[in-house]
Amino acid sequence: MQQIGLFTTILTMQPVTAQQIAELSGQGHSQVHRNLQKLLKLGLVERTKVKNRIGKGQAWQLSIKDNPQTRKLIEAMTHAVRKPPTS
Repeated sequence: MQQIGLFTTILTMQPVTAQQIAELSGQGHSQVHRNLQKLLKLGLVERTKVKNRIGKGQAWQLSIKDNPQTRKLIEAMTHAVRKPPTS
């Protein structure tokens, strides 16, 4: 479930860094990193190396990969949001 939240955050904020997600969510960097590794392993997220905010060192900019898997997941999430509640 945490990976869906992370996927959604990256989708809505992309490009974004793991540090920005940790600051926004209040989660520790290690927790964000653990969940991010799962999304990377599944091929849902891609990383691009960029300079960090102060211009020294490196950071990874995160974005959602455009592939059949991610399109299917986004479609399922959109359908779930639009589905009327059952009584």
